[in-house]
Amino acid sequence: KEVGSRIVVSHEDVVKYYNEHKSEFVRPEMVVLREMFVSTEGKPEADIPTLRKKAENLRDRILNHGDDFGEMAKHFSDSTTAQQSGELGSFQRSQLDPKIAEKVFALKRGEMTDLIETKTGFEILQVVERFDAGQQPIDKVEPEITNRLYEVNMTPAMRTYLATLREDSYVQVKPGYTDSAAQKYEPIEEVSAAPEKSDSKKKSG
Repeated sequence: KEVGSRIVVSHEDVVKYYNEHKSEFVRPEMVVLREMFVSTEGKPEADIPTLRKKAENLRDRILNHGDDFGEMAKHFSDSTTAQQSGELGSFQRSQLDPKIAEKVFALKRGEMTDLIETKTGFEILQVVERFDAGQQPIDKVEPEITNRLYEVNMTPAMRTYLATLREDSYVQVKPGYTDSAAQKYEPIEEVSAAPEKSDSKKKSG
């Protein structure tokens, strides 16, 4: 947090990177998806209608009440992707089941599918981003470029920060261990904490 909060990636930095790496942003048609999943696995048949209603209510809260999909997924999704706010990643048409591909590629950015019933539960998919085939415009890839530049700047900034901590501390990195701040090992001299005694004794008056 201390280091990351000081790293600023400007729009000018993004534009420069984009212009120098344009070929990296020529891509096939893709969607970036995240999911909300309500599991029915191992549940009695009598509970299925209640679980369906739960999934419908979650979708309704996002669609009609303005709740954030990612936050809802984090708190209510039964999928392992809940920890990542439901993020599934990016997909081409050929990487998805044809029926799912037909649904999600018909959606715009931010839109959701209807409730999708699977063998193990009820799923809702949201299109986080949509990419048409070909050269991607900078506004579509700016978040991705920002993350790349942030990571690139993070490593040297972290080394500088750790080096500063080493200089201001009394941490000893013993031989055989790697110092992530890349500081040369220097042994620390131990000194007595006891006050120095005077050579001459005070005379009593």
